[in-house]
Amino acid sequence: MPTARASRAPRRLPRASRPRLEGLEPRSLLATFTVTGLDDAGPGSLREAIERANLDPDRDTIAFEPGLSGTIELASALPELATAVIVAGPGADVLSVSRSRAEGIPAFRILTVPEAADVEVEVTGLTLSGGVADAGGGVLNAGTLTLSGVTVRDNRAGADAGAFDASGGGIANSGTLTIADSSIVGNSAQGGEGSAARGSASGGGISNSGILRITGSSLTDNEATPGVQTIGASAPAAARGGGIENSGTLTIADSTLERNSAVPSGPSTTGVGGGIANVGTATASRVTFRENRADTRGGGLANDGEAVVEGATFRANRAGEGGGIANLGSVMMSDTLLADNLAEKAFPPNFADLAGSSGGAVYSSGTLRVFGSTFLGNAAISTPSSGGLFTSASGGAVANLGAASISGSTFEGNSADAEISGGPSTGASARGGAVNNEGSLIVSDSAFSGNRVDASGGTGNDATGGALNSAGSLTLSRSLFRDNRASSGGIRSALAAGGALAVRVDAGGIVTVSESTFAGNEAAGGSGFGPAGRGGAIAILGGGAATVVNSTLSGNRATSGGAISTDGDLTLAFSTLADNTGGTVVITTIPPLPQKRLTIASNVFGFGADGGGSIVNQGSEVASQGGNLFADAPEIPLAPSDLVSVDPRLGPLADNGGPTPTRALLPGSPAIDVALPVAGVTTDQRGVPRPQSTAPDAGAFEAELSTALVASPGSTSPTVGQDVEILITLTGPDGAPLGGVPAAARVVSGPNAGAEIPATPTGPDGRIRFVYTGIGGPGTDTIVASAAPTGVASTVVSPASTVTWALRPPTVLGLRRLGYHARPTRLVLAFSTAMDPARAEDLANYRLVLDGPDRLLRITSASYDEATRTVTLSPSRRLPLPFTYRLTVVGTPPGGLTSSSGVPLDGDGSGQPGSDFTATFGREALDRPTPLDPASRLDALRLLLRQRRDARRSGI
Repeated sequence: MPTARASRAPRRLPRASRPRLEGLEPRSLLATFTVTGLDDAGPGSLREAIERANLDPDRDTIAFEPGLSGTIELASALPELATAVIVAGPGADVLSVSRSRAEGIPAFRILTVPEAADVEVEVTGLTLSGGVADAGGGVLNAGTLTLSGVTVRDNRAGADAGAFDASGGGIANSGTLTIADSSIVGNSAQGGEGSAARGSASGGGISNSGILRITGSSLTDNEATPGVQTIGASAPAAARGGGIENSGTLTIADSTLERNSAVPSGPSTTGVGGGIANVGTATASRVTFRENRADTRGGGLANDGEAVVEGATFRANRAGEGGGIANLGSVMMSDTLLADNLAEKAFPPNFADLAGSSGGAVYSSGTLRVFGSTFLGNAAISTPSSGGLFTSASGGAVANLGAASISGSTFEGNSADAEISGGPSTGASARGGAVNNEGSLIVSDSAFSGNRVDASGGTGNDATGGALNSAGSLTLSRSLFRDNRASSGGIRSALAAGGALAVRVDAGGIVTVSESTFAGNEAAGGSGFGPAGRGGAIAILGGGAATVVNSTLSGNRATSGGAISTDGDLTLAFSTLADNTGGTVVITTIPPLPQKRLTIASNVFGFGADGGGSIVNQGSEVASQGGNLFADAPEIPLAPSDLVSVDPRLGPLADNGGPTPTRALLPGSPAIDVALPVAGVTTDQRGVPRPQSTAPDAGAFEAELSTALVASPGSTSPTVGQDVEILITLTGPDGAPLGGVPAAARVVSGPNAGAEIPATPTGPDGRIRFVYTGIGGPGTDTIVASAAPTGVASTVVSPASTVTWALRPPTVLGLRRLGYHARPTRLVLAFSTAMDPARAEDLANYRLVLDGPDRLLRITSASYDEATRTVTLSPSRRLPLPFTYRLTVVGTPPGGLTSSSGVPLDGDGSGQPGSDFTATFGREALDRPTPLDPASRLDALRLLLRQRRDARRSGI
């Protein structure tokens, strides 16, 4: 027999699984170099650590010995940070690196990061101060650098380094720079001096031509100042960006720029961008600009590139133009607060005739878009001391010379003030307390309140546009102008025009005002021989064309034209004008100019507050297209459909829906259904469709039918099983019932959801009745009615009405007495609904007394029968016939009988739960039982014996 032998041959592994040795990639340990002392050089110094790190191509760390604090004073520049390194300082308030102030120390910067591919440098927890260089006094970065928790303080760029142009007093960046949680404080850029060359200064704090990102940081008290130049130099010097000058890409968020300045050094120099000067691309999110200054323009931000500003705050910044922002490029701004900013130019007396300040918050000659922002208390002021001929101030909040749009914004308490003194013939001009427009402007969904414009001190002054002055194209919609004021005083003539809005359309610009409200505005002229106050709400000055449609002008004041004064062409349609002082509309043609034209259609001209006329024509043409209603009888050509000498029955100025306040037409107003259609006008000021009935209503308010449909329940708290009546009433805007209109009602939710009355014509009284039974419940029904009147664009729906159904409380339907003579007496109570068995059999809920002496008779048992809903009571003794008895059934909570659903007994029959049932009975209540069979007699006898035994034991 063969024998199996184990093989000793080695097992061969698959080729792919054979182990083998492989070489590792070259590796080295990251080094940490520790600074142990404050010496400038030598072992343990920062200089030595940088030199050693530069010899290692890998990313190293320079650390500082724990407890090391004070200042490292440098006699010469530190080596460039040429390799990837982290300089991890102990804290900016602990350790400083500073250029020595000793005599003879040359100018040099503190840190330099050269351009190098894939080299990242990070510096944390240090203060860098005292550096001096032509660019980047503290830090120069051409590579990739991060500063975190670093303070860059008191560095300078420019003159001290022998440079003519200076940039980046604190930092100059042409690479990629990230600054986080750091402070840039007290740095400066100073241009050199000369008579014909520039000597400009850029970026007192930071100059950026690369990529700059800043978060959670502050830039404070930095300054850019150009060199002094001779008047008339061919290339005037400029200071740009007291805090930051950007020609690259800047992103700054959650940071603060405060008290930075760009200040010119003489009349031939300029200073722009006290906080930031941008000619590149800049985004500022949630940034606060506070008390920055630029003597020429852009106290907070000067933009000549593209800028996005969101969620920012500009407060108390100052410049000659654009105290907060000056824009020559493109700015988009949203959710931003601009408060207490100032535009004011300061000129010596011999330059006073050139003085002009504009844009207290914003000056723009480029493209400006503003969304959801707030302008509070900004001002443009021009007050040369003496000796000049003319001064001007315009745009207390915004001065626009380019293309601008403003939406969803608020302007409050802004002002433009021009004052002049001295000279035989002088003048001051103030325009646009909130906004002055000399370009193209669109304003929508915004509010202007408490703004003012004032001109004083000269022999001939003018103040126009308490809130808004426009000399260009203007489209204004869905906006509110309240309590704005234009005022002017002068020796010989003083014009104040447009308490809210003044438009100058001499160049043929188009002005359109729609769906807006003007209330409580005033134009007040001072002493002199001029035209005094014109246009309490609106003044139209010059030629061109203006249109006002679907707007309300109420309670405005002026000497001439309390609502509107115009010496240009005006079309006025579907507007309401009432309670204005100084004549409602005054139109004037000033010879030898061509005759002006006023076109009116479907307006309401209410009573004047001072009894002034609705339309005062001074040499112009007035054309009525019909559908107008006049409280007076104006001396103008009227159309056959115009109504005169009638009270329009207007409600007060109120929030009647829509974006702006309106004056509603009260029920019975003669303005209802009397207007004529106007091309392109399909809604009223609030957006309500026109017409609501057979014809549109005159004025800015279209009375709605929908407010007159009411569903009124006859009872709001019936009990389950009852009927309830809902009265549906439809009336027109004049309060009169609308008969013959299909109306319906339906229970849309609740225990009886689905119950309805189909569309049924209303009766002559405008009513239908909807009756339904509460078969569900308990609970609350919601009832809604609807109707479709003729001429209404959509179905009219009533406000919801409610009916709450309660369960009926149980009642006692009857009381029977069974038994006589020696037979046991039983009392049987019948109930209207199922009762709670436990309470029904509780003897504490029953009291039986012998009437008269009021002797209590004990009840020995109470038995509830669910089938018959009865309770049988067994007294302890028989009840003899000659006597009268009184039974009380307790229904008063918290004890007492209740239904099976917990509703207390209605014992007194009032329909309300929670009362006792009381009944008195005697001989007449006897109910003789039918004869009993023998077995029943035996049971009755046993029961009688047991009752007597129980009575003896109880002593009854």
